[in-house]
Amino acid sequence: MENSQAEPKEIAGERIWAEIDIRRIRENIRLIKEFSRAKKLLLAVKADAYGHGAKEIAPFLQRDCDFFGVASVEEGISLRENGVTKSEILILSPIPYSSIPPLFQYHLIPTISEKSFLRLLIRETERRKRRISVFLEIDTGMGRTGFLPEEARKVIPEILNNPFLDLKGIFSHFSSSDSDFSFTKNQISLFKENIKGITKRGVLFSLANSSGIINFPDSHLQLIRPGLLAYGIIPNTFKSVPEAVLTLLRRIQPALSLYSRVVGLRNLPKGSGVSYGRRFICEKDSLIAVVSCGYGDGIPYNLTNRGEVLLNGKRAKMVGAVCMDLLMVDVSEIEGVRIGNRVTLIGEEGKERIRVSDVAFWANTIPYEITCRISPRVRRVFKEGKRIIKIR
Repeated sequence: MENSQAEPKEIAGERIWAEIDIRRIRENIRLIKEFSRAKKLLLAVKADAYGHGAKEIAPFLQRDCDFFGVASVEEGISLRENGVTKSEILILSPIPYSSIPPLFQYHLIPTISEKSFLRLLIRETERRKRRISVFLEIDTGMGRTGFLPEEARKVIPEILNNPFLDLKGIFSHFSSSDSDFSFTKNQISLFKENIKGITKRGVLFSLANSSGIINFPDSHLQLIRPGLLAYGIIPNTFKSVPEAVLTLLRRIQPALSLYSRVVGLRNLPKGSGVSYGRRFICEKDSLIAVVSCGYGDGIPYNLTNRGEVLLNGKRAKMVGAVCMDLLMVDVSEIEGVRIGNRVTLIGEEGKERIRVSDVAFWANTIPYEITCRISPRVRRVFKEGKRIIKIR
């Protein structure tokens, strides 16, 4: 039977497009806040909001998020220039020293994670005679950025006593909150030990990412930093399944769907090879559908002979090597396939669903990479429920 789902005229001719439901993100954030003990929330919108469209979704989520977390000054400027005026913007990663001046112009909060940056930032505040808010990062075991605990104990008083620096918060990154629970507990203990005695009013302490929110309630502190979970992508591992966690995970909904189209149908006899390298050989006479997407759109090459799609409410296997602009699926057992049919790469169709975590498993990678690698040439359609509010 031919796919009869009604689709908006704006996207009816697209070869591949993503739909992002901002209402679902907002509801996920509400559920996370309800579950968490934290008073404030930072939504990670770095890397184009994990592929969900940072400059489009952030303006609509300002009343839901105290902070937005970005990776660079450029990402912060993009949010400011696209209407984010109410929420604070924290740059989570170290930035080039040459990027210090725009921090003042665009009201961005830098993270202090090493001494040279601190010295240059202080010099710039003194030159401008202007105060700036900052966060400080403590390395409790990530081994990537931040002050080691013994260094942090010396630096924190210096920041607190500087009239031009407003210490807004202190955070650390979990390295293994989805896998090594013993090590994560040690990180929590080490962090809490290092913030003892900090009595300055208003300093926010922050540890919990998405896995931390689920697995370690004692890591919630004052500020949580969800990423995957807010976008409706469930982290792969959790420590236990108490009823409160199960309730949260049942109610979290994925915000992103990814669609493409059937652009060709091939009746291939038994023994025919499909795609580059003939990595798939038809074991019987087969109907192969050609779908208008590939690794140039961010579809992982590792899905070759492993991935699945939904077509007319049924699952279909990817066959042959994923190409730059096309991939092939075996639709021999699916009735009514026509050129122009919509193909679901991520999302729901009938009673079937393909999650980001499913695609990550087939591609032998992590969910973050699947959504982050969706190419700029993939049109993004931003919705509130069924209503389209913006198209990129």
